[in-house]
Amino acid sequence: MRSLLLLVFFACLGLACATTAPEPRLAQITAIIQRDYPPDKYLSALDAAAELDEAKERALGSIAKIFAVRIEDDALFNQNVVTTQAAQERQQYLSRSTLTVARDDIDGIEIAQTWFDEDADLHYALAVLDKEQAARRWRQSAALLKDKIDPTIDAEQPAFRAIMLLHERQQWIGDYNRIAHRLQVVAPSSIYAPMVDDTFARVKRQCATIDFHITGNDASLVALAETSLAAQGMRRGSATSSLLRVDLSFGQEQIDQRANWHIRRQELTIVLSYAGLGERRIQWDIRDESTDSKTAARRLQTAKRHKIGEDLFPAVIAALNR
Repeated sequence: MRSLLLLVFFACLGLACATTAPEPRLAQITAIIQRDYPPDKYLSALDAAAELDEAKERALGSIAKIFAVRIEDDALFNQNVVTTQAAQERQQYLSRSTLTVARDDIDGIEIAQTWFDEDADLHYALAVLDKEQAARRWRQSAALLKDKIDPTIDAEQPAFRAIMLLHERQQWIGDYNRIAHRLQVVAPSSIYAPMVDDTFARVKRQCATIDFHITGNDASLVALAETSLAAQGMRRGSATSSLLRVDLSFGQEQIDQRANWHIRRQELTIVLSYAGLGERRIQWDIRDESTDSKTAARRLQTAKRHKIGEDLFPAVIAALNR
């Protein structure tokens, strides 16, 4: 009887211990984060590792990845040739702007707290980013572009150089817009939308100064190319007086079959001549495939039309800036 009473006593003691056991460490940490770093004010990332430094690096990296923005140093500037020192400075600013904003935001990330879980033998590190501070930097950078860089772009000559700068400006604005959305504290449309509209208007104004003439060995695709450039604001001109002359030369269509796949491909050589410049060449290898020969042929035609309709204008501008 005594043994039974002892068993019941220890069972009850065990039950009491179970009900009053400390909350798991991770649950405690989560509660602290929710209390002290609310998601409406902070971006936060908690990570764990056997070593404290590794846990910190992981937490910092987790927030940096949220932005998913280009931050490499091989900027667009290196792809282009600009003549004047002022133009170089403008283009370097625009092409490295994404690098700047990403690093600025990363600089704003800090390790707020660390913990050690003895039972799990793990270090926890919490990285946070104050959304309002990061958003303030975003607004300042947007204002800098508008007030100090923009007024000089339209003056750049020849026109295709200004268009390239405007294209980079558009990429820059897009990156900042994505950052603003992820910060979730600014209404980027109030800044972003007018800048986008302004960029398109500036491109149109620059394109309006360029007249073009297109030749080629496929009349329907020549007509599409003309429509594509005209849609950007360029003006159709004569073969003798146009600033920009474009020749589209399609090679022989190649037909191949591998297993059950029918492959159709065709090379397109685009030769550009611009007043005062040497020739520039663009080489495209356009292809498509299908399990059916007729479908593959149809898809190739669609791919050619899409390539000319969507990619010709930016390809021409990039080639002229080489």
